[in-house]
Amino acid sequence: MALDIPLPDDDCRKRLIERFGHALNFQGEALAEAVSRSKGGSAAYIKEMVRRLAQRRITREAGSLVSREDVEVVFSLAETERSPSMGMRNWKKATSSSKTIAVAAGTCKAANAPC
Repeated sequence: MALDIPLPDDDCRKRLIERFGHALNFQGEALAEAVSRSKGGSAAYIKEMVRRLAQRRITREAGSLVSREDVEVVFSLAETERSPSMGMRNWKKATSSSKTIAVAAGTCKAANAPC
């Protein structure tokens, strides 16, 4: 059996950001900006961006308040950051395509993934 998991739409991305960032307080248009900037990203990508937003808030000792500036900085850094194996843009693309999951004998394994 194969299961197609589409990328999250705007509403789903908003709910994912709210769920992953349940302890964060998004000010003004910060949440809408995060939803917009995460377009085309998978749930894993969104989770990572929310983690980075929380980390930024901790290092800046700003409590749980997330500003639009925080969102812009975190997403801009992610778009330009380079890792040893690939840039974040490529990572976003690699994690954001619609996934097909093969389910057999109670285990899940991403199709075309290396074993």
